[in-house]
Amino acid sequence: MYLDLFDELRLNKRLCKIVGFEVAAYWAELQSILKQVVKKKTADEHGFFTLDRGYVERETTLTVTKQLKCDEKLLTMGVIIKDPNNPNRLAIS
Repeated sequence: MYLDLFDELRLNKRLCKIVGFEVAAYWAELQSILKQVVKKKTADEHGFFTLDRGYVERETTLTVTKQLKCDEKLLTMGVIIKDPNNPNRLAIS
């Protein structure tokens, strides 16, 4: 069903105003993923986890290129840390 009440993403309206809708949607999805990372204990000893960008695209419609642009904005804000050797490994600061 297109209007499923349980398959939703919550956006921070203030964040939308500051960084734009796409970055806010991406951040909301990262928060959702982080809950599972913590629950399943899949982060390494430094807090990094591998992000499945295909999954993020399916969930948010943000292409990999757009996700990487969102990463840059969140990096400058200091809310994520990126593994310098693998752009798909992130840690939430």
